[in-house]
Amino acid sequence: MQVRAPRDDDFSAIAEITNHYIATTAIHFAYEPVLASDLLAGWRQHARYPWRVAEDDAGRVVAYAKAGVYRERAAYAWTTETAGLRLWTAMACLEAVMGERSWTA
Repeated sequence: MQVRAPRDDDFSAIAEITNHYIATTAIHFAYEPVLASDLLAGWRQHARYPWRVAEDDAGRVVAYAKAGVYRERAAYAWTTETAGLRLWTAMACLEAVMGERSWTA
């Protein structure tokens, strides 16, 4: 398994993973499927917050983790919201990349 930054063509797989959890579980707060194009736009819009994907040995994206804005107020500038499988690994990677001081999941 390899963890890396996503590429534009990964967002179809990211949407598929997300939509699986929207349709089959209560752990995602969306009710409608997400579009790969919307996820890609959000990734580009918030470039400060890194995303990571995990590839299996065949090169398929099988998991992802992302960070994003927790709250817009200035007091939360160093607080990041994270999501993804194996969240503790995602947080450690993001902390190393960003030097964030506060995490919420």
